[in-house]
Amino acid sequence: MFVLGRRLTREERERYKHLIERVKAEYRRLRGSLCGFCGQPFNHLETREYIDSEGELKVYLICVHRTPDGRRVAHSCGANRYTYVSKSHQAIGLTLSNVLDEDQWVNYIINIVETMVARVTSDPEGARLKPKVVEGLRRVKAAVEEGLRELGGGS
Repeated sequence: MFVLGRRLTREERERYKHLIERVKAEYRRLRGSLCGFCGQPFNHLETREYIDSEGELKVYLICVHRTPDGRRVAHSCGANRYTYVSKSHQAIGLTLSNVLDEDQWVNYIINIVETMVARVTSDPEGARLKPKVVEGLRRVKAAVEEGLRELGGGS
C-alpha cells in the first residue's frame, strides 16, 4: 500500500480514536461483515492510520480473514477519503470517499451533471462543448431510466 504521509504517534492515535472508530462503524454499517475486496465475511476489521501531507487524518480499512488452516489473510478495502484524487475534482465540488459508500453515489452523479451544465452555460467555450454535454446527458438519462426500470422504480 503506497501512502504519502506518516504513521500516527501514540498521542495522535488516542486523540483520533473516536474518529477511527467512527470510520470502522460506518464501514460495518455499509458492508456488514463482508469484505469490500473479496465479498466474503471477515473475522475482524483493522485500520492503518496516517497523517497526510496536509495534516489530515486518513484511515485505511483492512478486512482480516482466517483460513480454515488458521492463516491470516488481510485485504485492504480503501481509505475513508481520497485527498489527492479529490483535489483534481475540486472544480465540481466532488470529494471522493470509499467507493463502498453507497450514500455518495447519487451525490457524485448529481455533482457531475450540475458541473457539466454550469460549464456549458458559464464557460466562454460552452458553445463548443454544448453538443458533447447534451449527448452525455442523454446517455446519463437513458442509463438512469434503464436502472429505474430494472429496479422497478420507474415506467
